[in-house]
Amino acid sequence: MWEPPKKNEWIPFEGKPFGAAGHLGARVTLSPRHVIYLNKKAFAALGEPEAVEFLFNPATESIGLRPANPRLESAFPVKPKVIQGLHSGYVIHASAFMVDIKIHPARTIQFNKITVDSKGLMTLPLESITAIARGAR
Repeated sequence: MWEPPKKNEWIPFEGKPFGAAGHLGARVTLSPRHVIYLNKKAFAALGEPEAVEFLFNPATESIGLRPANPRLESAFPVKPKVIQGLHSGYVIHASAFMVDIKIHPARTIQFNKITVDSKGLMTLPLESITAIARGAR
């Protein structure tokens, strides 16, 4: 059960900074329209699949992504994202999955503790997310 922090107890911020400093490693975000974005490093860590299968672990409140055969009925295509003619990462349209597990972010969220195990399963824990914005312009 959650308890408010005590007077001299400090709670660390587990998010990442906006801007280039936050883009040095794997980056995965989820938009309010249920679009998952993977930067090139996250896509490479996942094994550069054509499609993924979604998993959910309610005990750890984690989303799982694992490479899947694109011909499987449960496979979600991974598509390149192109902005102004430049390839900037990859997207997965995940509405069916997110509606099923009842995740509806009001803002774009970034997953902070991304892991990929030896079998290629990428884990995105919901306990470690940060709401993000486009930052200063």
